[in-house]
Amino acid sequence: MLEFNCTPNVFSYSILLKGLCVEKRSQEALELIHMMADAGGSCQPNVVVSYSTVVDGLLKEGEVNKAYSLLCEMLHQGISPNVVTYSSIIFGMCKVQGRGGPSTDV
Repeated sequence: MLEFNCTPNVFSYSILLKGLCVEKRSQEALELIHMMADAGGSCQPNVVVSYSTVVDGLLKEGEVNKAYSLLCEMLHQGISPNVVTYSSIIFGMCKVQGRGGPSTDV
């Protein structure tokens, strides 16, 4: 984008977050969301949507502890999870429980 004199904004970053999660690259999405939060300005994560996207991606990859940490980070920052966030968490926990993996109290 920068090559074409286009400054990335929250919408372009949100698309990138979703794309990374779809491609099972949620760790990179997690790093990007932290970079966005640290940068401030107009590239702040689209609060619930951005965080929920990454939580969902992490859970789909079996990264329960990272997803739980991100959920705790959301709550600590005063970001209220929505129905999508909680649905992702419930689905992810059920999936992990079904294969005998680690569980986390939510």
